[in-house]
Amino acid sequence: AVDTTSVVSVGVVGSTKPPTATGGTTGVIALVGKREVVVGNIGDSRCILVQRNVGSTSSGATDAVAPKEEGESGPGEEEKEENSNESSLAVVVKPMSYDHKPDLPDEKARIEKAGLEVFAEEVGEDEVIHKIKRGPSDMIAVSRAFGDFDYKGNADLPPDEQAIVCTPEIITHVRNPSEDLYLV
Repeated sequence: AVDTTSVVSVGVVGSTKPPTATGGTTGVIALVGKREVVVGNIGDSRCILVQRNVGSTSSGATDAVAPKEEGESGPGEEEKEENSNESSLAVVVKPMSYDHKPDLPDEKARIEKAGLEVFAEEVGEDEVIHKIKRGPSDMIAVSRAFGDFDYKGNADLPPDEQAIVCTPEIITHVRNPSEDLYLV
């Protein structure tokens, strides 16, 4: 296994040379094997697996399963119905990645340990976006990313304990040819 936190952050933490690039990005990668699909996610990039809902006998539109509360992670599924000419196919949408947001408990604890603050920015009447705050106008809304070296500069901490890390969350799905349709 490759330690991505060390490979990507090599020479940054504790280095006397500033990084030459600014900014950052998130990413998702899927490795599709004969037996498994393995998805690695960093940040707020997304991946879903669309599956045939073998247990559905509905002929009309189905109701979606209640979505997970923001910040919840773990497997969740939504059921939807697609219509194709005279026949219909019920499908289940299985999340294969989850957003890494600063207000998630483990992410927030790491950010605060690194000496930064999680700030709740109100962007609408009922909407709040949590961000990592370095200064009055220096904030970012993800807790994992490639780059963003300004948030990885605490010389007292190793790369995997910085405010923003590039450690992927890995989700593995055992393939089922009778149910799995496609990956997005």
